[in-house]
Amino acid sequence: MTLLVFLFMSFSGFAQKHLTSAVFTSFEIEEIGAAPELVFSDSAILTYDVSTDKLEEMRPIFALLDGTLSYYIDYEKQPFVQAQTIEVYSLLDAPGSDPVESIYNTISNGLIVEQVFEGDEERFRYAYTSDDQVSTIVREENFGGAWLIEDSTAISYNAAGQKITETVFLPEQGDLIIQADTFNYSPSHSGILTFSRYGFSDDPSSPYALLEHYDFEYDGDLLVSNTYDFLDEQGSYAQQNADYTFTDDKLSQIIIFLASGNVTGINFEYNMEGSISKVAVGLGPQPFQVTNFEYDSDGFLIMESFAQFNGFFSMDFYNESRFYYDNEVSNVKTLGAPECTIYPNPAHDRLNISSSSEVYLLKVFRMDGRQVLEQKGGFDSVNIDFLVSGCYIFEVYTEDGIIEHKIIKE
Repeated sequence: MTLLVFLFMSFSGFAQKHLTSAVFTSFEIEEIGAAPELVFSDSAILTYDVSTDKLEEMRPIFALLDGTLSYYIDYEKQPFVQAQTIEVYSLLDAPGSDPVESIYNTISNGLIVEQVFEGDEERFRYAYTSDDQVSTIVREENFGGAWLIEDSTAISYNAAGQKITETVFLPEQGDLIIQADTFNYSPSHSGILTFSRYGFSDDPSSPYALLEHYDFEYDGDLLVSNTYDFLDEQGSYAQQNADYTFTDDKLSQIIIFLASGNVTGINFEYNMEGSISKVAVGLGPQPFQVTNFEYDSDGFLIMESFAQFNGFFSMDFYNESRFYYDNEVSNVKTLGAPECTIYPNPAHDRLNISSSSEVYLLKVFRMDGRQVLEQKGGFDSVNIDFLVSGCYIFEVYTEDGIIEHKIIKE
């Protein structure tokens, strides 16, 4: 099933934050009725330069990604390229104080100009228009100490700043375009009118062809329907259609008429603040895909979970991403509290706590939010030898307020 969906929603608010960490976990269910098995768990720690602007929002984006309706974070605009460094720690396979991957971003005037993946010997270089929109992305790999271009992406915009084309080039084959995506927008509103993708087909007699094409229809500013034509495995064009339903100007349902003659749908739910809270794919009593979103009191995304179900109404796998924020450019968040220091960091077996106000309670949480320790009474140190290696949040309660520290256990 392929579908292209754009959600145009406006949000108000004045909160500004940095994303300081994110935890990604994945569970598989081997047999019906069996307990889920944790197969993947990583924690990403983000550090910022003092000049980096804070986020005004962090919300899900829906668009065509690898041929399916997907949720993703816009890496060109969201915090994973705003951070100066990103360190990824394994919480399952090889937990420890050393990151399994490090990403270093070079930021100039608030915009990323270079992103280097340590260990992968890969880097991305960015160029921008005068309106601070990405115009070029060049991907390079290191061979024998020399950086060689693997591919590059050119992006163009119309006068309104809307993306028109995105083209990928392979320099090893000259200026051969392996894929070109073309967007056409309405001059009267922000809706997309057509989308076309050209690339290499499976037909040897015509390897470069129009692979897929969308036409969108509107009633005023609201999307009513779309027609989708795609090149199938037999080299012929097949067609799918979709009808859109809006409730209170919010997209509530998409009914998709597949080329096979079957019908499926996507249902959207929203919270009281108007943010998307659930996306269910599939009609009937049990959708085959469900994505849930949770937000904090400022409207920032704090959790996204995705579940895949089989035809027996049982879950096949479950993925979860949790996001943690800080109002300060630091590993410490002060909530009306005095100065407090926890050291050493990273730590192996014991942590020392130095506070200008008496500490009466300590709570320790894993990065997935689960509490693993609570210690009461006056103290100036805590034993953490029993904790597994990884990253933890320490909440220190004093007479004058609460302080949070991010600590790495070796």
